[in-house]
Amino acid sequence: MEASESTRPRSAAKNCPKCQRLSPSGVPHCDCGFDFATHSAKASYLPPRLRPTATEQVAGSLTYLELIVCILLPVAGIVIGLLRTFRRKSGATTMLTLSVLVLAAALLVLFAVSGSG
Repeated sequence: MEASESTRPRSAAKNCPKCQRLSPSGVPHCDCGFDFATHSAKASYLPPRLRPTATEQVAGSLTYLELIVCILLPVAGIVIGLLRTFRRKSGATTMLTLSVLVLAAALLVLFAVSGSG
């Protein structure tokens, strides 16, 4: 009698350390070229049209913590800069300008990453 789909043991999948893709257990290498046995990267096995772009590679390497920090720190700088402006403290304009620029850059990267997928 053959085992049903629900009773068959599933092999554990693993994340590629290079591209973070999920690969089935037992495969010798990831599509990106990372060899699981030797822990070295070779040329990608994917055709050029299916290889991730540089933006997608950056997106795959960013963690949620890094993304949160990239947004929260500039927002905190804007809030502190506004408070300093209302209290007429020195350096408020510089803090506001830098915080807005950093936030704009972070948002541009996030939109570029989300738009490339």
